[in-house]
Amino acid sequence: MINSIASQVSALASQGQRAASTEVRSAKASTEASTQVSAQNQADTEQSAAVSVELSAQAQAKELKTEGMSVSEIATKLKLDEKTVDTYLGVQA
Repeated sequence: MINSIASQVSALASQGQRAASTEVRSAKASTEASTQVSAQNQADTEQSAAVSVELSAQAQAKELKTEGMSVSEIATKLKLDEKTVDTYLGVQA
């Protein structure tokens, strides 16, 4: 009877160890997958951050106008004369 109980305890302990081992492997796999996703996201962010676009003076003038700047302010900011800014914005004289 004692041998039977001891062998049952031993069997349960083995099952517990296998379950714990499976959980550890699962946790490691999850961590590795998370790390890979994090690394990919960081690479994507760095790649996105490295891209820059320079707008033409006309595009800048239009953007500044949509932001509420006056023709005079835009001309000063872009170092252009007001007539050129008017032309860029399609203002009829």
